[in-house]
Amino acid sequence: RLFNDEDAASAFQARSILGCMKVAPELSNVMLEGLKHLNPRVRTLAAMGAVTLTKANLLGDYAKAVEIRLLSLAQTTRDMDERSAHVLALGDLGYSPIEFLHDASPAVRMCAALAPGLATNSVAQNELLDILEHQAGNIDTWFKEKPPQFAMCPRFAVVARLVQFVTEFDQLVNAAIAI
Repeated sequence: RLFNDEDAASAFQARSILGCMKVAPELSNVMLEGLKHLNPRVRTLAAMGAVTLTKANLLGDYAKAVEIRLLSLAQTTRDMDERSAHVLALGDLGYSPIEFLHDASPAVRMCAALAPGLATNSVAQNELLDILEHQAGNIDTWFKEKPPQFAMCPRFAVVARLVQFVTEFDQLVNAAIAI
């Protein structure tokens, strides 16, 4: 009945939003604590949750605290899977992780190049093109535990980004053949 009554559906949505706003400070504390957890997978999931709260614009100074923690984690962790997930989270947060385009790991470089803030950056685009052209068959095997931001195969995210922003077919042809 709720979906057939526009007023009831609007009221339900408004109450849901108010409820989320009410628990946001508590959730933010949980996410920040999760970024300190001993388990890398818990930290990567907490990073994703923290970014989601930040993007919902429910908390003012929270975004800067999340950015500082994520950047610290991305710079200090030796685990490539975790570093990749934190670089993706930084990108989703609105940070342009350009310094990670020079990481020793191709997986981390790929995750940095996928940041929305670097979508039109020629260095990031060239990194993604190079990865597809030379390592298309390996991309999905780089991770022991795929970053939670990848709903499907990581190579699909690379293809989607390139198709969206590279306008010259001759730039894509070698990558397309490799895929």
